Amino acid sequence: NALPAASAPTAVNGRGLVFDPDPLTSAGAGYGGAFRDNGDSPSAALQAQMKTVVLREIVRDSDGLYRLEGPYVRVVGQNSGGATNYSPPAEADPAAFRYDRNDERFEGVMVYYHADKSQRYADSLLFLGAPSPDRAPVRINPHGRGLADDSWFLPERFLIEMGAGGIDDAEDGGVIWHEHAHAILETASRSLRTTSEGMALHEGWADYWAASYVRGLIESGAVPPRDWRRLFFWDGNETWNGRFVEHRGVYPADTHCDDATTGCSLRQVYDDGIFWAAALMDVYTALGKSVTDRLALASHHYLSVPVTFRDAAEALVQADVDLYGGAHRRQLAALLAARGLADAGAFGPAIAHTPEADVETVGGSLRLQVVVRGVLPVTSAALYYQSPAPGASWSGPVPMRALGEDRYEAVIPKPSAPGYLRYYFAAADAGAGQATFPFDAPTHVLRAPVGNVAAVEALQIARATGAWQEAPTGWNLSPADPAPADGSTLVWTLMEAPANAEGLLLELEHRYHLGEGKGGRLEMSLDGGRTWALLTPEGGYPASLDGAGAFSGVSATSDGASVFDLAEAAGRQVWLRARVEAAGPLSNNEFWRITGAKWVQATFDQSFTIERRLTLHPNFPDPFSDRTTVMYTLESTSQVSLELYNVLGMRVAVLETAVRQPGTHTVTLSADGLAGGVYFIRLRTDEGIRTERAVLMR
Repeated sequence: NALPAASAPTAVNGRGLVFDPDPLTSAGAGYGGAFRDNGDSPSAALQAQMKTVVLREIVRDSDGLYRLEGPYVRVVGQNSGGATNYSPPAEADPAAFRYDRNDERFEGVMVYYHADKSQRYADSLLFLGAPSPDRAPVRINPHGRGLADDSWFLPERFLIEMGAGGIDDAEDGGVIWHEHAHAILETASRSLRTTSEGMALHEGWADYWAASYVRGLIESGAVPPRDWRRLFFWDGNETWNGRFVEHRGVYPADTHCDDATTGCSLRQVYDDGIFWAAALMDVYTALGKSVTDRLALASHHYLSVPVTFRDAAEALVQADVDLYGGAHRRQLAALLAARGLADAGAFGPAIAHTPEADVETVGGSLRLQVVVRGVLPVTSAALYYQSPAPGASWSGPVPMRALGEDRYEAVIPKPSAPGYLRYYFAAADAGAGQATFPFDAPTHVLRAPVGNVAAVEALQIARATGAWQEAPTGWNLSPADPAPADGSTLVWTLMEAPANAEGLLLELEHRYHLGEGKGGRLEMSLDGGRTWALLTPEGGYPASLDGAGAFSGVSATSDGASVFDLAEAAGRQVWLRARVEAAGPLSNNEFWRITGAKWVQATFDQSFTIERRLTLHPNFPDPFSDRTTVMYTLESTSQVSLELYNVLGMRVAVLETAVRQPGTHTVTLSADGLAGGVYFIRLRTDEGIRTERAVLMR
């Protein structure tokens, strides 16, 4: 008899004992007396500082045992050298992870609980997800460094190794939060530690993250008061004195690692790290824990190699603009300037605007408001806009009137055409600082609906030929596909354009890299696919191919959006297709990916008018060899029978029998079991009968 298949791991919440953050802090005690390490031995005083906590989403493996592995953390036994020097806890009862501190499994519970808590807290601020490039959990070996009295994070293995020399590092929650902070920063911005100043920044951020956790516990009353500046309060005894987050210096005069020509020692890296941690704590004191933690986390995503403390300071300010509309910009600039990390006048104004709330139709006008905050006095704010009318040019700058409390307003005539008004803002301050919103305007701009505007996802495909392949996020044309690219087509299902649409746009979301002699085009048919006309995007195609425009070369923008004006299709039934021409096969780096297509309709009427009449549309493709798409349109609800006949008038297939609502419906006709030749597709409805000819090629 075959053995039953092993079941997949399941996740449950477990229970275990931990110090939080460490026994001295939770007891309000100093090191000594009953609160000594004493060779890792348990004591009543230390035991009293253990608390029961939830170990979230630990797994139950196929052997029935629960292990400290979850979506964010995995406790492992192997070290970076590949040797196994630790036995991770495994229990039959998920609530049984309760160990004395002389049991090595206690450190496994500590690292799981604190690292998991660290990541979940970061997620709650920014929804960052699991901390790794491939979203795998960080691996932690609580005794990976053996008897060494240090711990480290190894980014290339996404592994934290902790030491057991002196007082076990993994018994101190502050040490765990510090090491896990390295994993968080590495996920946001890779390889910053390749320079001395980048190493110092890493250490400073990690010190801040640990100190912020402990300071938050103290200030909330969760633990007795103590000087939160003392880091590693439990581990920093016996063999070393821990670390103290206090540094009143100014950059770069009082730091060491900013001098790339001489570098700096490991001790200087840690000292400069304290400088950055202290600077962040200045911000914490002014803005509070959650705002500062969130700004610091967000700022990491703006950093790149080589990084300086000034880069990190600018990233904090940019994070405030993006997350809070620059609400804390003046305070940040003053605090960072006091540390030598910024010039107070170097930051241009910050602009905040919410299209849903800050654009209003007032009679025949549109009122647009914006908040502009500057470190220096704001001297001007202006609006640039473009009407939805086809071919409209940009208008502006339109001066905005100050309303007080940093708010500005512009009133413009309501456009005569419905659709999306495109717009952006610009501002300047007394120090000649300038800013736009969005920050990269006019490359990217804002939109506000004028009239009745509806955007419908239109990437519904009736037929794909050649090298087009469906993917989870759309459709791909790439060298991995076996069919040749030349002649490959992607045909949208038929769309019905409202008769009263005064504006019709197709917004194609795509990316491409097509070399010389290769290009892609979008085409439209208004006669059921019999003839096709080239569509040209706003601004034209980026390249020419055989005398006609095409998507060729490399798409210029990150979002890859192309907009097509389809106003001539109002009241018509529309087919669209993407077609490729290629003089040769695609190379390994060439592709065309279509991830979305929005059909944007606009009118000043209260609703859209779809003029339908009973129609059996020509099947596509025709002739066909394996399958073809049959579409029909009903004017009203009707009993429908869709049938296939041969040239002798014999019914050979019933494609559909049903009651259908008004609109266009799609059915697939398969050639399985049919001989090659001419066939007739017949649509019978309460409204009448329609017939179309189809050709099957064998």
